[in-house]
Amino acid sequence: MRNLIIREDELIDLSSSSLTYEKAHMYAQIATDYIENLVGISLEYGPCKEYLQGNNQRCLYLKKRPIRELISIKINGILQNNSDFLVHKDKIEKIQGCFKQGFGIDFPYLAMKNLKNELIEIEYIGGFIYPSNEQDGDVPWDLKLAIANLVSQLEFENSDKANLKSYKILDISYTFATQEEKSNTISAILKKYFSW
Repeated sequence: MRNLIIREDELIDLSSSSLTYEKAHMYAQIATDYIENLVGISLEYGPCKEYLQGNNQRCLYLKKRPIRELISIKINGILQNNSDFLVHKDKIEKIQGCFKQGFGIDFPYLAMKNLKNELIEIEYIGGFIYPSNEQDGDVPWDLKLAIANLVSQLEFENSDKANLKSYKILDISYTFATQEEKSNTISAILKKYFSW
């Protein structure tokens, strides 16, 4: 059975709706797939390989966050020393110099050295440890809360109240947030952890 970004019991506790275990499991699968499709990579702890080009900066941002360990880095096919790089939770940083960005052309007889982009192959271990029955994992709680909000939004959209914009009882009126406002809240939390 595949690990999910949030456990069913956590989703039931965080959700404002009354979910059954089976529905919570289904929504946990949907949320895991949705976030992985949005980011373009599995967020579960494990190895990853990315191919990037130089950007004339000292840092390269990687997709599978948090970055746990740099395994290897090759620049133009040449293996680099890992001690020449600092590993942050979302990027690697070259201690000296930068990742060179050229013009994408090849004129070997010219004196300019960086006409071609540096081609960078990075192998690393990254991602979150997903919760399981044996352990809690380390997926941040605000990310789990964003998932619970996404599930509540899906539950509301599939209910008979989905078309309701506002209502009033005596002197008290209620207005629901628009789909865009709800999506912006979820996206704001996700942007803290991923780049896309």
